[in-house]
Parts: sequence; C-alpha cells; structure tokens
Amino acid sequence: SQFFLENCPIPLENIVVNINLDMIGRTDSRSADDRAHYVVGAKRVCDELGELIAAVNERTVNWPLDFEGAEFIFPQSDHFSYHKKGIPAFFFFSGMHQHLHRPSDIPDTIEFDKMQAIAQLVYAVALEIADSDTRPCPNNQIKTWERSAAADQSARTFASSYTGGLKPSPTKNQLTISSFVHTLPIGADAVSWKSEMIFPFAHVRI
Repeated sequence: SQFFLENCPIPLENIVVNINLDMIGRTDSRSADDRAHYVVGAKRVCDELGELIAAVNERTVNWPLDFEGAEFIFPQSDHFSYHKKGIPAFFFFSGMHQHLHRPSDIPDTIEFDKMQAIAQLVYAVALEIADSDTRPCPNNQIKTWERSAAADQSARTFASSYTGGLKPSPTKNQLTISSFVHTLPIGADAVSWKSEMIFPFAHVRI
C-alpha cells in the first residue's frame, strides 16, 4: 500500500476512503459468545464514519460489531499507509487466533457465514459512501492515530484472553503472548520476528 500511494496513478485527493479486510472469517476467544467482528479505526478516524458503518450494519446484515476492542492494532495493516496520507481508512478484523500463520490455518477453520456477512456489510458500506454527495469525514478531516493509554489498555485486555497465556518479557515495556509463531510490532516500536507475539507498551505491569 505504501508503494501504491507513492506511485499512485490518480491524485491522492481523489481517494475518498480505504476499506481494508484483514482476516474476516474467524472469531477470537474474546468474542466467542456473540461472534462480534472488530471494526478497527473507523471511530478513531472520525465519529461520522463509525456512525455510518453502524447504521448500514443495522439495516443490512446486523452483525455484532466491536469498534473499540482492537484499536491498538490500527497501525498494523495496509490501510495505515492511507491514514498517514490523510485518507480516511479503517479495517475489518476478526481477531488473533491460535492458527495464525501456521500450517493448521486450513479452510475447515473458516466461519463462512460470518465471512459472507462481513463481505456483504463491506459492500453495503462502500456503496453508501460511493453514492453519497459528501465524503464520510466532514471536510475530509481525520483524527491522526497516536499511542494512548486507552490503546495500551486495549492491547493488554485483548492479549490476556488468549489461550497461549501471558508471561513477563525479558525486556522492559513489552507483553509476550506465548505459543504464537511470530512477533507483532505495535505502532512505531518494531521488534524482530521470533517465535512469540510481543506487544510493546508505554507502561506495562504484569
């Protein structure tokens, strides 16, 4: 996405919104009861965008949505390149799971009814935005992403639900989730790829 935006065949101001689908066919353990799906960054970008998605969802697939539970991961997918260029961007995300990036992540683990519902919702949201006379964020103004105490708390809560469990990290300001295959960099604090998932925070207490 960064390369595309740096070599974009159209003026960037002509891009109204970026909708990213990054894992939409699973349910993480935090959402096991209602199978809610995360909509990451929509309300952070601008209140009106979150309200639009919620309204479209209510009159179409009416799938349980969580706009707050995974905000910490907002910088970690392709849509973030658009955000840095001032383009409204968000992503639909089903949460982490124990098969992520492993050979065990096979088609039999996909929740096809959920994937279908989210795909239909994305279509309806895109159509709503495309048919509107105005852009989803007034004057195309967006709130820029910044690390916050709320985002750090979101990450701690999000991480604590995984069956791999938590353990203290050997380095300061990190939270490690065991039994994952790789390390996940958060925000600007990139870490090397190893055999565990590490969440760096401004302040971590375990």
